[in-house]
Amino acid sequence: MKDQELIIYCRSGNRSGQACMMLETMGFTNVINLTGGMLAWQEKF
Repeated sequence: MKDQELIIYCRSGNRSGQACMMLETMGFTNVINLTGGMLAWQEKF
């Protein structure tokens, strides 16, 4: 289960980046931060 892909996101990408680091220290190996968060995603799409 800890090798399953997880995409973590927040509004700007900062808090989700911290969450990714925490998950990695807990043994999760396939954690992805949505760079720029929902703000960047909204601009792109």
